[in-house]
Amino acid sequence: MKVRRNEKCSCGSGRKHKKCCGAVDQRSKLSAISPVPQYAPSPTGPGKPPVDGRNWLFKVESQYKLDVDLALKAVQDDELRARVIDGEVYIDWEMLRPRMPFGPASHAAERFLPILNGMLAVRFAAFGGLKVKSILGVSDEGQPIPVSWASFTASGGDQVKHAAAFLNDGGPTIGSLYRLATTNAAVSEALLYFGRNNEPFFDLYKAFEVVMDTVGGQERAAKFGIASVSDCQRFSRSANDPLISGVFARHSQKPTMPIKDPMDQLQARDFVRGLLEKWIIHLSSAPQGDTPPQTTQTTTQ
Repeated sequence: MKVRRNEKCSCGSGRKHKKCCGAVDQRSKLSAISPVPQYAPSPTGPGKPPVDGRNWLFKVESQYKLDVDLALKAVQDDELRARVIDGEVYIDWEMLRPRMPFGPASHAAERFLPILNGMLAVRFAAFGGLKVKSILGVSDEGQPIPVSWASFTASGGDQVKHAAAFLNDGGPTIGSLYRLATTNAAVSEALLYFGRNNEPFFDLYKAFEVVMDTVGGQERAAKFGIASVSDCQRFSRSANDPLISGVFARHSQKPTMPIKDPMDQLQARDFVRGLLEKWIIHLSSAPQGDTPPQTTQTTTQ
């Protein structure tokens, strides 16, 4: 039977359904990585260049060579692949393969890139971020249709060693994480915020909120081994305080009591990265009763 919004949640958390697993029902209305529809070819006049492409690819670059090397090795799946064409790195994403105009293709590429950055940043702490450099399609006549624009970076010792070990010795790719993000709107949303990296504490807190909403709060997160209550509170207080998190703090006024042992930006990013990593593992391994409705039971590598 359907649980009403103000009744106790059926998962046993003791919270109202609307504040616990009901939040997942609301999040499911947000599309995860939704399919791109087919488009009818756009009409063109005599002598005008084609405006539709098929098999769109988007060219990526980074300030750091390590980011590009990691993408080339880790982004390898039937539906999502990084490859080199004429010395440039392109992402071949199956949802951009239907024929469509440049506008929808470029919008989909730009919207997907932060999610891809989030996947790679969760998998590798040393990963800084890719940006879209241009997008390339091929017309029915075989003519290339290139276009361009811009935007992202940083890293530390052990993290780089971990990334180097993957490049040298191999390991799991991001294929299973990609499939989880295509079917789970909360995972897709959290990766989007984490990968966006535009407004550090603000984006990190939004990713944190998605996790807390889907697991049912900080105590449940601690129960599942995702993060301790004390670390969650330390992160939240740091994100709220403009003296620590700057202009993108969640609040504009500083608290009356100074925060003890605040997290700086790098500590906060590392905390949220670990939170997302453990949450994703939990989604794939939790027993039936401990997993909110509509999460996807996918094996995450």
